[in-house]
Amino acid sequence: MKIAVSTEDGAQVCGHLGHVSKFLVYEVDNGSIVSKEIRSVTPVHSPQDHHQHGEHDHNRANHNGDHHGGLVGSISDVSAVITNGAGGGMIAALKGAGIDPVVTSESDPDVAVMAYVAGTLARSSGGCKGCGGGHHNH
Repeated sequence: MKIAVSTEDGAQVCGHLGHVSKFLVYEVDNGSIVSKEIRSVTPVHSPQDHHQHGEHDHNRANHNGDHHGGLVGSISDVSAVITNGAGGGMIAALKGAGIDPVVTSESDPDVAVMAYVAGTLARSSGGCKGCGGGHHNH
């Protein structure tokens, strides 16, 4: 099983999912981490984008044409994505691709992955935790 964890520094789980440019992608087998790699992706939103997470109320100056699909496509080989924050559109896109979106307050990627595999990872409602400035409010 492969699990992606949103990150910017490779050391912490970070969200907002639409702003991240990297994922730690874990391969897990028989309850153990077999490998992990950093995968760079193109963020859906730039840090300057301001939007609300309703059905269709995005107001972005810099928006990629395929919405969330580009990011989802770059991690289409994973079973789950662990992050600290994600909007409804991203969650719907992940679910539509058969990927389990997991929003949690856990900050350690290894701990988050092992707890997910064990079925004990606490899920949260998805308030954003910044990855270092330039973040918007929900």
